[in-house]
Amino acid sequence: MGKDDNKFLKVLGQLLAVVVIGVLFVVVSTSILKFVSTPEEGKIREVVREVVKEERVVVAPPSCDKTFPEYEDLVKRGQSLKLADNLASHGEGGEFVGSVKLVVQIGGKDDVACGYLYIRASRSGHPLDQKYESVYVNPHEFGGHILLGRGILASSNDKYTEALLPLESISYLPGLPFDPSAKDYRIADWSKLLNVNSHVTFNIALSTTDRRGLVENVTLAYKCWNPTTGEETNGCQLSVNR
Repeated sequence: MGKDDNKFLKVLGQLLAVVVIGVLFVVVSTSILKFVSTPEEGKIREVVREVVKEERVVVAPPSCDKTFPEYEDLVKRGQSLKLADNLASHGEGGEFVGSVKLVVQIGGKDDVACGYLYIRASRSGHPLDQKYESVYVNPHEFGGHILLGRGILASSNDKYTEALLPLESISYLPGLPFDPSAKDYRIADWSKLLNVNSHVTFNIALSTTDRRGLVENVTLAYKCWNPTTGEETNGCQLSVNR
C-alpha cells in the first residue's frame, strides 16, 4: 500500500470519528434536553380539573346523660314543664275519672334535643301496685300506660312510686283499660314528637280502682339545640296553652 493510500485511510478515519462524535453529541443532548429543557409558553397546556364533591354533614343533637341529677339540673334551669300536680284520678268501668287534657305549646327558634319524663304517683298514700296500676300519659296517641320499669329508674317507698324515663325512648301500652299481661308494648320518641308540631295534646290519668288515686307529679325536662350548628342552646320553650 502506497503513501497515498495511507493518507486516504487516515483522512477517512478522522472523518468517521467526527461523524461518530457528532451522532453521540446529538443523542446525549436530546436525552439531556428531555429532563432540563422547559417547553415554550403556550405549547403545552395542562388542564386541571378539580372535582368538588359535596358531602352531606349530619349534625347530631346533644345527648342527655340519662341521670337523675341532670334531670334536676334542667328543672333548676327552667327547662322543664310540669303537666300534672296532685291530680286526683282513678278508673271506673273501663274509663278514667278525673283525667286531664293539656295542650303543650312548643315555642322558640330551636328544637328539643333530648330530655326526661318524670312521674310520681300514689293511691291512698301508698305506692302503686305496678302489676295492676299505671300512670297514663298520652301525647297525640304516641303514649298510653307508661311502663315505669323500662326507663332510667323506677322506685317505690311507703308513700309513692316514682320513675324517670328518657324522652327519646318512652315505653307504653296503648289502649284502655290497662292490661298488665299485654306484651305488645310500644316505644315512642317524644323529643322528636315535640319538634314536629307547634303544639301537642297530652291526656293524663291514673289507672287504679282506688278512688284516692293521685298523680302527684308529671314533668317534662328537656335540652334545646340548634340543628344548624349542633350546639346546645336555651332557644326552645314548652308551655301549657291555657
